[in-house]
Amino acid sequence: MIVTGSLDSTARIWDVRQALSLHVLKGHESEVMDVCFSIDGSKVATSSIDKTAKVWSTSTGECIATCIGHTDEIGKVMFNPQRTKILTASDDFTCRIWDANTGSELESLSGHEDYVLTCAFNYNGNRIITASKDDTVREWISMKETV
Repeated sequence: MIVTGSLDSTARIWDVRQALSLHVLKGHESEVMDVCFSIDGSKVATSSIDKTAKVWSTSTGECIATCIGHTDEIGKVMFNPQRTKILTASDDFTCRIWDANTGSELESLSGHEDYVLTCAFNYNGNRIITASKDDTVREWISMKETV
């Protein structure tokens, strides 16, 4: 399987071997900026110019969670290795950590002085690296226990 994001506000899950679109993920109100699979492939996360991130089931194509709280577009999204959280990087100068099953905001990481361009969890899911257009890279220690 692969996942793609589109300017038409959708993402698609594809069966590459059969060249088939398995699911069209509809729910964003603007372009989808980033997509990623959970490590086990059971979920997909998407981020959008509409200031939201969403988590989807790869087996059904259903939206599991919507993350609302950023005040500008979200350019990057990723799962933690444990598949319990997602991390988003936004043009609102913050990264946020969300519960992957409910969409509830767990933490907001602020301190950058310009757009946050990318973000990543470490293997344990308790440290986060962010890089910003302000020419800085920051390391954060998550205050919430990784389950």
